[in-house]
Amino acid sequence: NHEEALPIINAILAKDEDDADALQCKLVCLIQLRRFEEALATVRSKPAAAKQCAFEKAYILYRLNRHAESLDTIEEVFKAGAKDDQNIRLELLRAQVLYRLGRYDESAVAYAEIEDEETDPAELYVNQSAALCAAGNPDEAVDVVGKAVEELGDTADIAYNRACAIIAKGDMEGALQALDEAEEL
Repeated sequence: NHEEALPIINAILAKDEDDADALQCKLVCLIQLRRFEEALATVRSKPAAAKQCAFEKAYILYRLNRHAESLDTIEEVFKAGAKDDQNIRLELLRAQVLYRLGRYDESAVAYAEIEDEETDPAELYVNQSAALCAAGNPDEAVDVVGKAVEELGDTADIAYNRACAIIAKGDMEGALQALDEAEEL
């Protein structure tokens, strides 16, 4: 239970306020408890330990709809050239933040550049196609969905995104057919 873990984590931080692992645990607990303002105050109060918690800080800002600040946090990590296990999570979050900021073309490029064996490739294709549609590039979105089908086979999510791209092209009959296919899947 995340609530029960907090007193233990706070005791660790009371003994060593720069314990980055304890800070990260506290932030994860606060995130899971949806206490985002408290999590942000916590990460900002411990700048020395917070460097290890860049993903958590960026995610907290994202959840607080402070997307520009979230993106700044992510970009700082990438500028520093840090290579660690946070990078793929930061890349995924960066793509989503760009989308939320209305920077759809950049979001689509960010999704296309993500190389990760643990992330569902269908999710990457679906998000990339959604960003392309939002950017006003439905033909490219249809191409991305086509690549997804070739690589992964058809799924309901992929068929739905194909329908969205077809709607963006103005082909309502084709979109209805794609939606029917999505429903069958």
